Formats: sequence, structure tokens, C-alpha cells
Amino acid sequence: MFAPFSTIRKFSLRTPEGDIPLTDFAFSPQTGKISHIICDSGGLLFSNEIHVPVAALGPLDPAARVWAADIPSDQSDGLAKDFEDTAIPLEAMPPVLVGPFGTSHSPMLLAAQWLETRASVSEPALPDDAERVRDWLGCIVFGPSGPLGSISDVHLDAEGLRLRDIDLKIDSSTSHRILFDAVRNFVSGEGYAVTDLTLADLEAGLTIAPPGPALPEQPAASWVTTDT
Repeated sequence: MFAPFSTIRKFSLRTPEGDIPLTDFAFSPQTGKISHIICDSGGLLFSNEIHVPVAALGPLDPAARVWAADIPSDQSDGLAKDFEDTAIPLEAMPPVLVGPFGTSHSPMLLAAQWLETRASVSEPALPDDAERVRDWLGCIVFGPSGPLGSISDVHLDAEGLRLRDIDLKIDSSTSHRILFDAVRNFVSGEGYAVTDLTLADLEAGLTIAPPGPALPEQPAASWVTTDT
């Protein structure tokens, strides 16, 4: 099954504890292989991010929009609970409360301050070279002659568990679908990637081109500097 990320991110992970919203995928930018499904069982004011290895995945049910997963009980215990013990009926409160002496208070701010001691959870750790699909959305793709467009969506092979295609938006009315392998040298944090395809190639229906020279290895910190 092939599905765009914009659709499959609306699925849930089905665990023995219940369904958990799926938020992202972690993958290798070198191979496109997906290593983890990323879910978040936290609430409005805190995060409880769970990284589920693909080895734990079961069958995908497109009709029900759920992906079964066999998560160990020590990891799944309480994941899908609604945290009733910390629930705050914010919808029943106005944005601002005015006290008897004219002082104002924000229920949302008070709730955030009350919950700020709850540390966000992110486990288990992702591989060092893993990228998140969401980080690729919107990034600029440069061709041999300059910027071609931006990544508007990524298509996943749910059976092969890898990224297959990328939707490249040229302008408001034009987009092209290219193979994931046609994009290289994605620079995390800088928001761009490189392809050897030209606009003429895309208009001719080509989805991949022989790779050109690789970009030089960039340091972990941003390589863009300004003189002050």
C-alpha cells in the first residue's frame, strides 16, 4: 500500500491500551527506510512522544485508519489514557478572568504553570541519523540551475516501510511527483535539499536522474555565518 504522509498521519496506532494518534515517521535519509513510528499520547500542554520500532508493527487497516502494534506492556501501560487526573475544564472558562480588585488571570497560563513540572517524554531514542518526515515538508529543493520548488508531501510504502515518492510543488498550480531517490543532500535545520533533475526533466516526465557530485560534508552547526 502506498499512501501520502498527509493522509497516513491521520491514522492511529492501535495498542492493547487503546488507540494513540500517529504524528510522524523517523527514517534514514540515505535509504528512505522507516525505522520508527512516532506517536504522542500527551495532552494540550505537555508531550508524551513514543517512538515505536517498525518491528513492532502489525497489519495496517486503511478503512479503520489504524495501524496495529505489539508494544511491550512496560511501554504501553497508560499510553492511551486521557490523564483524567490532570484534566482541566478549560473549555468552560473564559480566556481571561478579572479578579475583585481588577487583576486579570489567564486560565490557560495558570494551567501551563501548574503542569510545567511535568517533563515531556520522548522514548526510546531515535537513531542518530534519523530524520522526521515533517521536517522535510516545505523545504526547498534545488536543481542544477537553482531552486525548483518545495516538498509538499511524501508518499510512503506501508508494506516495504520506506519513503517512495516526493511531491514537488513548483507553483500554486503545478507540482510533480519524483522518486525519493532523486533527492539527496537534505540539510537538516537549513530547510533545503538537492536534486539533479531540471525543470525540463520534470516537464518531460522524468522522476530520477544520474546523481551529480555530492555536497561537501557540513558541520553540525549552521554553516551560514554573518560578520558583525
